[in-house]
Amino acid sequence: MSELGWYDDRSAVIDLQQNEEFDGNVIGVNDYSISTSLYTLFVEIKNPSGRSYFLTYNRVEGMNAGTQEAGNKIVVVEGAPNEQSWKLAEIGPGENYAFPDFLNGRDLEISVGAAASSSDINYLPLTVRLETITCNSDSDCRSTQSCTTVSCDSNVCTYSPIYNCCGNGICEESDQGCGGCASDCVVPTHCNEIDGQADTSWGGTFANWAYGIVFDVDVTTAAQFYELEVDLMQQNGARPVDGVFAKVYTKSGSYANDDNLNNWQLVFNGKSSEPNFYQSLMTFSSKVSTAANSTQAFYISYTEGGQFVWGSNAVSNSDMIIQQGKITEQESETNLRRFGNVGSFKGGIKYNYEPSVLPSDEPSVLPSDEPSVLPSDEPSVLQSDEP
Repeated sequence: MSELGWYDDRSAVIDLQQNEEFDGNVIGVNDYSISTSLYTLFVEIKNPSGRSYFLTYNRVEGMNAGTQEAGNKIVVVEGAPNEQSWKLAEIGPGENYAFPDFLNGRDLEISVGAAASSSDINYLPLTVRLETITCNSDSDCRSTQSCTTVSCDSNVCTYSPIYNCCGNGICEESDQGCGGCASDCVVPTHCNEIDGQADTSWGGTFANWAYGIVFDVDVTTAAQFYELEVDLMQQNGARPVDGVFAKVYTKSGSYANDDNLNNWQLVFNGKSSEPNFYQSLMTFSSKVSTAANSTQAFYISYTEGGQFVWGSNAVSNSDMIIQQGKITEQESETNLRRFGNVGSFKGGIKYNYEPSVLPSDEPSVLPSDEPSVLPSDEPSVLQSDEP
């Protein structure tokens, strides 16, 4: 019923993470046409797992007169769009039911009152809420959710969401778009990636003295950058088996005239994800919004040398161009130190479109040859035959 939207005018949706409750009268489907807004046909309980609980009154009458199971009871079903639904419980008039440890160590409590009727409308009183935890001090209260604060107020544990925190159940502006918070917001579809080579390919130039790369992205379509996909290697040229420690800086405008890292924004500082083939992800701590027809610079600084590969050609799609950049030395405390060696970013940059921008075509690489050896005796060129 919920997915098809047939009875939205008689539905109730509660979010327990926001301390919402339900206390009302639930009717069967046969009484929908004669009911008023004082009645509810089904209750949806949003679940942090992403699969909601749906409560309906399985009244045996009318089109539902032949029902053989859970007749005249509240039925609890767990489900999600385009997925199999499962019946979890059936609760009769005058009964109580609890789902233990539903949220923050608190039970989900469901109470059903005695069957009643009014003006030919048959209904069951229904109450849905989280368990009340009594306390003497804050130490008596606990939270299993990272985006919740808890305190003891008037001998009752009080739970409050932390704002701008992924997992608080609120779809905030910072959560939206690609790379946002899928647990709080609907997963978006208008996303893209510009990539220096296919995820199933690997090859390029590397050197043990190379500690990073800096490059410009010339943007033609407004975008929000949220993640880098870097092509890694081990110093012996073997496939990487673990993520690497690195930092990612960015700034508006070109890198060419600004080596002072105090003027750059640090958007990643830690260990990249476990590699998939040769690719590893560095997810930004915040999205980087870039206006159309502008330049955004990126600097990737690795803790150790010889951990990545680079190419020699610019890469473009209909939204932007990754220009050739410079290979960098080991990072100092405040300065970016560039070699004279030219190199191009070989990995991918993932981005989300601004709300009014339509998705673009698939990324394409500018016509070019395979990466070539830089003018140095030290770098080596690797080309893999692996798929």
